[in-house]
Amino acid sequence: MAKLKYLGLNFLLAVILSVMPLHRAISASTDVSNQTSADEKVLRSQAEVYSKAFANGDAKTIAKMWTADGTYIDPDGVELKGQSEIEKYFASGFKQVGLIPLEISIESIKFPAANVAIEEGTCRVLRGPNSGTRTRYNVVHVKDKDQWLMANVTERDDSSVCSKESLNDFEWLIGNWSAKKPNGSMHLVAHWVGNHKFIHCQYTMMDAENEKSGEGVQVIGWSPHHQQIVSWHFSPDGGFGFGRWLRDGQYFVESTNGVEPNGTSDSSINTLHKVDDNTFTWHSTGRTAGSESIPDVPEVTVTREK
Repeated sequence: MAKLKYLGLNFLLAVILSVMPLHRAISASTDVSNQTSADEKVLRSQAEVYSKAFANGDAKTIAKMWTADGTYIDPDGVELKGQSEIEKYFASGFKQVGLIPLEISIESIKFPAANVAIEEGTCRVLRGPNSGTRTRYNVVHVKDKDQWLMANVTERDDSSVCSKESLNDFEWLIGNWSAKKPNGSMHLVAHWVGNHKFIHCQYTMMDAENEKSGEGVQVIGWSPHHQQIVSWHFSPDGGFGFGRWLRDGQYFVESTNGVEPNGTSDSSINTLHKVDDNTFTWHSTGRTAGSESIPDVPEVTVTREK
């Protein structure tokens, strides 16, 4: 998390409050045949403790989840050592980026010794400048006096830049879609253009009386210059913008920069989550206009029209 762009992502589990050098833990008995599920249950439940502290910007509680001399290596390879250094790192990030909720996915927890646990998994930031981006982590937990805490944490970025061929990953988007809004509805028509080199998306907004209130256009395609999938936006009010895409499983994350009709620059992080072939969700976070932050757009569920 020394690089603030990873703040929200630099999570890694598990916790409680005591101190024990790692070499003492490893020297403990390696007979784990009687290892019960109780410790795993504790480690999993502590994910919720961590998430709550992270969402509240509580750097002090987060730092105490490490051993006194615990280490953390962030996705950029920067190493932090000790609770004090880790606390400063998180506190600085929260101050600059704000409070960010996380989605935690534990893939495995193994016990090579009775008082050592190796955990692997992923975490995803759900709001903010890097909404939808995912990191993969590995953490070594140690146990002392029935309390678990982290001795070593390593994290790396796990999102991938969309390749030229991955434009085909958007093919499921082709078709007609609609979504209900509090003040009306939205209709989307997506189809291939340019010999299957681009996807043209046309958005039509309807008001509460089902009258057309505006139309927007988005074109998605491969950029040889940027070497990734990009998009161009044209809004009904005359604004326009440009976006770059990352894919993380069934999440498609677009980082945009644009210009409003009055000349003010703007930006946002738009996350499209494919739920299934006939449903996806969309929401926009980390939105700015000029130097000001503006409210997120709540998540909208979009369904395929039959």
